Amino acid sequence: NHGRSRSQNRILKWGQRWTARKVIRWQKRMEIQENFRQQGIWSGSQAMIGEYQTTVGRLMTKITLEEMEEAEHIARKWNDTHPPPEVQAEVAEKKGRQFTREYAEHMWKQCGTQVVFMLTVRYLACSNDGNYRHDFNDDLRPGTAFPDWEGIDDKWSRYASYVFRAGEVGDSEDANDEAEDADPRPRMKVKKCKKKTQVTLPALDDGIPQLPTILDLHIPEKQDILQAFVTCHYRLTCGKAKASVPWMSITEDPQDYIKDKYLPDGVGLKEPSKLSETQVT
Repeated sequence: NHGRSRSQNRILKWGQRWTARKVIRWQKRMEIQENFRQQGIWSGSQAMIGEYQTTVGRLMTKITLEEMEEAEHIARKWNDTHPPPEVQAEVAEKKGRQFTREYAEHMWKQCGTQVVFMLTVRYLACSNDGNYRHDFNDDLRPGTAFPDWEGIDDKWSRYASYVFRAGEVGDSEDANDEAEDADPRPRMKVKKCKKKTQVTLPALDDGIPQLPTILDLHIPEKQDILQAFVTCHYRLTCGKAKASVPWMSITEDPQDYIKDKYLPDGVGLKEPSKLSETQVT
């Protein structure tokens, strides 16, 4: 370590380094999924988990030298700066909780500091699915979790939406408005988010949500009901009233969330909007 700079020694080692192989795996993810589909292997199933590395290995043998060099270039670029927003969103959903917990542990052990996290994934800023809240203080003894989030969530969501709002700064009409406005701060066009359907599920006396009869409903309605059903159970299980279901992580590591015996045959766990009519029924 004597040959390393002080700034290098201060860097905390967590996160992931992009490699050419990881970049190619990301670029070819749809091809990999299609390969599994043709074999009758469902995403998130035990069969997929067992075959994943073999499938990726076969794919890598088909990569040309030019493709490998390009992937190495992209990996260096992503490591030096950052990957595109859609890649960041996937990493955030899969690894965000792990990264924030590691940081919280460092702050507690090294600095005696309690930390709570309110996060919004840039690529999903227009969706509640992009909002996360992590508090590990009740796990990091003798820490105590923050007790009162009421009102804070809404303020954070509005702030994050403003910071990450889509669109270019103003059009000709906005520019004219800005010229007449006494407030010199620039305005931005806001990309309005599609409002999600609110679903109220029947529940038992103990609050456990139940599935209503859905056979006569259209696909979007079935998907909305299933989304609400899984979300309710996930929040009850984790004890977080406004937690978002980590669908990406569930799809890739379903065994961490539910046993196979509780799933229909041939149907892997994935976000309900991606399920076919047969699967969602």
